[in-house]
Amino acid sequence: MQLPDSDIDYPKSNAARRWIEPGYNSAWPSARFWVYWNGSYTKLTLQPGESVELWTSAPHDEGYSSNSVTYSHCGHTITESYHSASRDCDGPMEHFNERFCNFYYLKVIPATVPYVDDNGLTQYRPDPQTMLPDWEQVKGARRQRDYFAEAAGY
Repeated sequence: MQLPDSDIDYPKSNAARRWIEPGYNSAWPSARFWVYWNGSYTKLTLQPGESVELWTSAPHDEGYSSNSVTYSHCGHTITESYHSASRDCDGPMEHFNERFCNFYYLKVIPATVPYVDDNGLTQYRPDPQTMLPDWEQVKGARRQRDYFAEAAGY
């Protein structure tokens, strides 16, 4: 079992990369949709066969954490694949998830935006200008790994 080196200085970083599957031919139009990434809503545009990976990493007081999400335009569906890795005082952990959205349901759920009410409390209200995809969970795709728990036989 390969564990991340705890002596590595993990810098804070954000990155994105795009690619298109070679030979992909689709009559579907571009997909435009909003996602919540790195603290704000971001609008993505994907051509048929195109994928984009968003990635962020940062150190914290007990180790590090990194997250990556890949969105792919697969014709009639858009897929979202999520992976996070972290290390803290309890050891390294990983989380995985995969969801999909039908092309016609990319703009159906109003995003919520925070505001401060008259009592100084943070509340959330719908933002009809930012409509989000209606993601569906891929069965059996959500999982996690706790390396120290596995080593201890849990």
